Amino acid sequence: MNLGLSPNPYDTIIVGCGLAGATLSWQLHWAGKKILVVNSTLNNSASVAAAGVISERSGKRHTKSWRWDSLWPIAQQFYRRVEMESGRGLLSEIEHLRFVDRQLENVSVSEDLTISSSRQYENEAFYTALAKKHRSGHAIKHDSAILDVTAYLDATIAMIRQHHRYLPIPLDYADLTFTDNAVHLATKDLRAQHIVFCEGWHGQNNPWFQELIFESARGEALTLKCRELPPTFIYYGEITVSPIGDGYFYVGATYDRSDLSSGPTEIGKSALLRQFKALFNVEFEICGHVAGVRPVVKGRLPIIKQHPAFGHCWVFNGLASRGCLQAPYFSNLLASNLCKQYPVSDTGAETQLSSDIDDFPTITHTSRLTTAAHKIIKASVSAGDYAIDATAGNGNDTLLLARCTAPEGKVYAFDIQDSAITRTTDRLTQANVENVSLLKLDHGNMLTAIPSALHGKISVAMFNLGYLPGGDLNVTTTSRTSVSAVDIALRLLKAKGVCSILCYRGHHGGEEETQSLRHFLRSLPKHTYLVQQHLAHNTTVDSPVLFIVRKLKRSTQSEFQGNAD
Repeated sequence: MNLGLSPNPYDTIIVGCGLAGATLSWQLHWAGKKILVVNSTLNNSASVAAAGVISERSGKRHTKSWRWDSLWPIAQQFYRRVEMESGRGLLSEIEHLRFVDRQLENVSVSEDLTISSSRQYENEAFYTALAKKHRSGHAIKHDSAILDVTAYLDATIAMIRQHHRYLPIPLDYADLTFTDNAVHLATKDLRAQHIVFCEGWHGQNNPWFQELIFESARGEALTLKCRELPPTFIYYGEITVSPIGDGYFYVGATYDRSDLSSGPTEIGKSALLRQFKALFNVEFEICGHVAGVRPVVKGRLPIIKQHPAFGHCWVFNGLASRGCLQAPYFSNLLASNLCKQYPVSDTGAETQLSSDIDDFPTITHTSRLTTAAHKIIKASVSAGDYAIDATAGNGNDTLLLARCTAPEGKVYAFDIQDSAITRTTDRLTQANVENVSLLKLDHGNMLTAIPSALHGKISVAMFNLGYLPGGDLNVTTTSRTSVSAVDIALRLLKAKGVCSILCYRGHHGGEEETQSLRHFLRSLPKHTYLVQQHLAHNTTVDSPVLFIVRKLKRSTQSEFQGNAD
């Protein structure tokens, strides 16, 4: 069979394209490496039945997930970047509601974990849907999210097909040979510098890592259609019930160590339906039933391990129930090693991130950065929203925001130059736009100029730093004032609000201003803000830089007491 493949070397062969293989593929793709993915589409991997839940707390005692405060921002940045590049919605942030019996369960209660009556959490439709015993029971609510695993894997394979090589075939171990500096896939006449086995539970048969012990478990899951159940939370009792859109819910999963070969079973389906009915008293329709096997490893942390004799042979495995949370962190560790030979331990808890992950994910564009900024902002603001143009300039951003928020919404635009106010006024008048409050004020005055009732309710804010094109080149934004204004704008944003900051480095003071902002953005708490850096594909030291900041949590009232320093 002629697969049309070149014998030219690849940087890495990745065996398997479940959660581990897919996430590593993105990391190496962003690193500019050439990859070949060999993936059997006929195995019953864990991804088939994965719920995709990323939860702050888990386990019988509802303890906080390992390194949640650092891993969750990393995961958000990773999946949001995949969303942006693939054009698909993948990650939905939604609260997790777990029903508990305080008399039977030993649940730890702390300052950031409270147990409340279920009646405090939703409307009448919610109580009607609940089974009787839970209507007067107790529940715990906390942050979580759902990754659409199927869509994520589809987006990954599409990326690989477009930019790299994808072979949807099983790998024959006998087809591999190793030399001192390469691995060869003989029958396909292919070679690479590295190979990484991301085979899930099938890795127990890998001849190069026979010392690894998997206590694999098979899980079954259902898809139910249920219009009566509000899609407000991820619900958890003995099983997880999570909304997947249009009235459909994921229900799962079972946990069976005894039989790994079977597909969906009537016993598994009956168990899931019994547990679902213990939570909810609603009508439903069964629309899907799947089963998959996941590898369970000692310590509950993934394995990253290098072969002792063949240094270019690796295994990346063991992404279990917390895999969607952990995969971006651990795949970055492995990708850093493959690219730069950073040392990495296979013990998980002992590893350290490379310095690259502490900086911002970088996205390159063939179009102008102003176009990229407008595209991102347009996707983040709707009619009726409130928006800020912190640097009105010639009025291009102001007009964009006015059109996006019209007719009920409003834009607050700031500039200190008379020419900028005049140009923006003329542009808005010609466009017959009226929902703009144009203020001749320094953007450092946003906190007092914008009504206090709107503090924490702004959807988007835009900054175009530098000088006014066609204006006085001696009048520019500065490091001190820009950092202060961005700080204020971020406080004014609502949860899930977006701030775009376009920095121009080619003029006097531009590079200093950019670096000051970069330093400030690095200091932002990662559990509250996601920061991305956008560059043109032909970037030089003088080229503009676009920062996109996404706010994850709403501001507290104390953040609005007084101005920025």
